[in-house]
Amino acid sequence: MQRSDVLHKDMALQQSNKHTDRQRQKEDAVEEEEEEEAKEEEEEEKEEEEEEEEEKEKEGKGKEWEEVQQM
Repeated sequence: MQRSDVLHKDMALQQSNKHTDRQRQKEDAVEEEEEEEAKEEEEEEKEEEEEEEEEKEKEGKGKEWEEVQQM
């Protein structure tokens, strides 16, 4: 009787460990996906800022050119 009880407990523990491992893998995958999304958002923000700076530079150069032409 004791041996079968030990086997049942061992099997239950193994199942529990498998479940815990699967849960950890899911959590890791979600965390990794969130990090990747955050990086993508950060890159998009940088690109937008660069585009805005380029626009400002173009506008500034345009104004300078107009001033030169008016002279």
